[in-house]
Amino acid sequence: MVLSHVDAAGPARMLRALMIAAAAMTLTFSALQAKAQTSAYEEPTEVRVSYADLDLSQQADVGRLYARLKLAAKRACDSHVNDLRNLRVQHLQRQCYERSLRMAVEQVEHVSIKALYAANMASASQRR
Repeated sequence: MVLSHVDAAGPARMLRALMIAAAAMTLTFSALQAKAQTSAYEEPTEVRVSYADLDLSQQADVGRLYARLKLAAKRACDSHVNDLRNLRVQHLQRQCYERSLRMAVEQVEHVSIKALYAANMASASQRR
């Protein structure tokens, strides 16, 4: 004959342990998802911009190139996870866009495009 002791709190204790495990798994998944979102925006995405048809001694062409660079930065950063309801994603996209545009302007290495970029950044910071 086997005698067993039935603990009345046993099922409640087990349910509590399962709920804690489920919560821990949810937090782990959320942390991994946030890490994946962040790393996606840190990895460079290449978008080629041609400006062989432009004369950068002409202000109108400098403006055209700057518009192309802005569009390329937007395309590069919009190619990642795009959930506009998520404020973290919006922040990451904005950072990606600003970093990509800055790097593109630096790669052009032309005083006129750098001046236009600086003027636009100064104007944007005054609006904030």
